[in-house]
Amino acid sequence: ARDMKLLQKERDLLQARAESLEADLQRERGLHRRELRKKAKDVHEAFEELAHSREQIRELKLHIRQLMDELEASSRYVSSSDRIRSTYGRPPGSRPRPSVPSGARYGTRQDPLPRSRETSRGRDTSSRERERTTSQRYPPSRPSSAPSARSGPRFDPTEYVRAKRERDRMLLERAR
Repeated sequence: ARDMKLLQKERDLLQARAESLEADLQRERGLHRRELRKKAKDVHEAFEELAHSREQIRELKLHIRQLMDELEASSRYVSSSDRIRSTYGRPPGSRPRPSVPSGARYGTRQDPLPRSRETSRGRDTSSRERERTTSQRYPPSRPSSAPSARSGPRFDPTEYVRAKRERDRMLLERAR
């Protein structure tokens, strides 16, 4: 009976110690889970900040490209207007051109002299000259950076950002 009481006492002590160790383990697991959640949240916020920063960079690059295009267009305009002035400018001492009457439409001739046209294969040479001077005046345009219609659907930046966030979220869930 005495051995039995001693064994029961030892069993109770071991059981109490096991319960205490299990409680400590649960506390440690809870602490570890909280730390993991906090780190996952920090990583998620960092990914969102990165995506936001990339979007801002993309918008700034687009803005820079637009400003560069405007600058290029204005410099072309300035240089072409300088060329036009130097080519068609009046010699010193010449009289100014008569002003167009208010009732006249843009592009109509004001002088009564008839315009002679030499035709070749049904096309007048004055339009050919116009095309030639127009092509000389304006440099050839750059190819469009927009994708052609044959290359598939248009790129949707909003959809791209949404899909990227979804992928990041899936990666975070897998990491847990």
